[in-house]
This record gives sequence, structure tokens and C-alpha cells, in this order.
Amino acid sequence: CRIMNEVGITWMQDAWIDDADEEPYLELAARGGLTVRSNLAFRADPDHWRSQLVTFPERRRRVEGAGHEGLLTARTVKFFADGVIENGTAALIDPYVGTCSHGMPVWEPTTLAEAVVAFDALGFQAHIHAIGDAGIRAALDAIEAARAANPDWDRRPVITHVQLVDPADLPRFAELGVIANFQALWAQRDDLMDVLTAPRIGPERTARQYPMARLLHGTPEHPGRTLLSTGSDWPVSTNAPLEILRVAVTRVTVDGRPPGGWIPQERLTLPEALTAATYGCAVQAYAEHDRGRIEVGYAADLVLLDQDITVGPPAEMLRTRTVGTWLGGRRVHGGQGR
Repeated sequence: CRIMNEVGITWMQDAWIDDADEEPYLELAARGGLTVRSNLAFRADPDHWRSQLVTFPERRRRVEGAGHEGLLTARTVKFFADGVIENGTAALIDPYVGTCSHGMPVWEPTTLAEAVVAFDALGFQAHIHAIGDAGIRAALDAIEAARAANPDWDRRPVITHVQLVDPADLPRFAELGVIANFQALWAQRDDLMDVLTAPRIGPERTARQYPMARLLHGTPEHPGRTLLSTGSDWPVSTNAPLEILRVAVTRVTVDGRPPGGWIPQERLTLPEALTAATYGCAVQAYAEHDRGRIEVGYAADLVLLDQDITVGPPAEMLRTRTVGTWLGGRRVHGGQGR
């Protein structure tokens, strides 16, 4: 909580909860020390998911029954559709360069769909890790299957990372009501991209990674807009929102490479990136009715910065300091009181 509050974060999702991992959250909330609104995502296991159809609702009831509404929820199930491109485990439609390997899907696609349908029927929000284009297609297929099999409800499915999307699948995000949760910090041509990622997938696929603007705005052929939210994948990478925002709007490295940005047509404007980091996350949290905006009647979940990031060059965000953070009007970083 201290680490999150120090950078101005007031809501987070713990996207990988295993056995009894909700207990520290419940204990901290009971002591009044949970200073970040938190949603817990139970990890679905490909080998044991049928028994989890019983245990996950029981654990959700325990969290909900503790009486920390608005502070602690457990409404989500996390699925890993695939791995990552850098070690060849992300699931790809076409093989990795110079190999016959298509990666390592964590779930067989029909089983993933079956599991997503089953948890969706229990009222759980699906949150699917999908990085490769085959993994993302399997995730979209699973969400489509849940919509077809179950009665309509406010499901708000999430696909997270969304690194490499086949162009044919881009319009399906809007059509299926999928929230695209990006780790925008990774959308830069840094050494990791040059040494580990690009050589594995080749120039054509490298040039269509992290399609943030295309999903947000749609295309002339498919004008549907996709809701974006942003995340960090912390502790894999930094949790500092301003570092993430800087890359979202510039798509350049800290030292300015490449000039004009990597795949510049996928840059977001600063208002678009801020909306994804605030309102987009509030929608993902089922909380847009009282959080994610600075408006009368909304919760005073606020961060005070030492300079206005909407003026001046984006690089200045890296020198911006968090003066204070408030949760529901209570100061949780930078001093005491209101």
C-alpha cells in the first residue's frame, strides 16, 4: 500500500491470487490499514479449474461478507492464455522466426473457452493474460463463447497486455465489449525489444505491437471504439503512472529513441492516456459511477503533483514528484489529515 500510495495510486488489481492470498488483505482492511482500493483476481488453474468453480465463489463470499465494500472486492478470475514473446512461450498464429514453434499456450483453446463460460455463469469478470496473436484470438473466442452461452450481464471482460494482435481481431474488442488493459511502458523500442522481442517475430509483426490508438479509435472499416485501461504489471516493471504515461504519449525511450516515436501512429494523446489511467481503470473496477473523475459527488481519490504535467514536454513527467495522495478524502501519503 505504501509503495502504491507514494506514486499516487488509489486502486489496484492483484491479478494473481492463489490459496488464501486474500487473508492478508482482509486482515489489513480490518485494521484500517488498507489504503489502496483492491480487487482480487483468483487464478484459474488449467488442471483444477472445475474444483475452483466451487471454491472461488466461497472465497468471494468471504471477502464480500467482511463488509469492506468499496475498498476490497474479489470479483475477477485470472486466466493465462499464453506466456511471453521473449522466451518463445507467447502463442503465435505463425511460427517464431527460424523455427516451427508457435509458442506454448497455457490452456487448450476449447478448454479455455469452457472455463471462461463456466466462471462467467457464476458472475465472475474474466481477466485474461494474452500476448501473442494466437493467445489473444483464443481469449476473444472464449469471451465470445461466454456471451453466446450465458444470459447477458455486465461482464466487462478484460484482456491484459494485448501486445501482438492479428488485424482481423482488432474490431472484435469493441464488438465483444472487451476492455484492453495495456502495460504502455513496454511500448517502446528499447534494448529488450531490439534484442529479445523483434528478432523472434520479425519486422512485420514487430511493427504492429501494442495497437493502443487503433483500438481506441477504431479504423475506417471498423469504427468501433475499445475502452482502454492502463496497468503496470508491477513488480515485473515500474508501478509509477507518470513513467507509463510518458511512454503512452511518446513511444520513445528515456533517451529519446526513435525520434518521433516507435510506431508513432499508435501514440495516445495525453488526455487519452490520462483517461485510460483513471476513468478506464474505474470502469474495469465497476466504479465509474463514483471514481475515476474529479466531479462533485465522486470519491476524493486524488493525487497532488508538484507540477502540471499537461504543459511542457512529456519528458518532464520523469521529474514530477507526488506531493500527496488521498483515498476518500483521507490523506494516505505525504502527510496527515485531509
